[in-house]
Amino acid sequence: ASIECTSKGRLFSAFYSGNVKEGEGNYCLLLISDDGGENWSEPIAVAEHGTDGRCYDPCLWLDPMGRLWFVWAVSAPSCVWAAVCDRPDEQSLLWHSPIALGGEVMLNKPIVYSTGEWLFPIAVWQKELRKLLCCGSCSPLPSGSYVFCSIDKGKSLAPLGCAQVPNRSF
Repeated sequence: ASIECTSKGRLFSAFYSGNVKEGEGNYCLLLISDDGGENWSEPIAVAEHGTDGRCYDPCLWLDPMGRLWFVWAVSAPSCVWAAVCDRPDEQSLLWHSPIALGGEVMLNKPIVYSTGEWLFPIAVWQKELRKLLCCGSCSPLPSGSYVFCSIDKGKSLAPLGCAQVPNRSF
């Protein structure tokens, strides 16, 4: 689950659901509260992959320009996706089409350097090399805990570095 608060106090909450446990058919939901969390909307957005895959581990993030990022992981094929809303405090929310960020899972919010780079913490859990979608291009990445970097405010990402942890299970 993830939560984010806009500059005007609107709360967004995202979580995944579907089925009895983790597995095919899971989907991510996005809700809004305009009264400090006392009441929540019905889902305003859903990330789903159908019954032959799953969406899971959503992450919400407000970037330095005030845009809301709704990020989630998809299985089969594994990839992190995001949809961005330019003005999350507006009554009617307009979302850009989802984009592939790469890797497999992003559980934490990006970090922004004072020099302008955006660092996305994205993991690759698979044990062998595999082709992963990264902003429209495929590149082989070994498993590990990656930092993907954007120098153009999220328009493109590239792997910056990776930490390898011996004997890890995830």
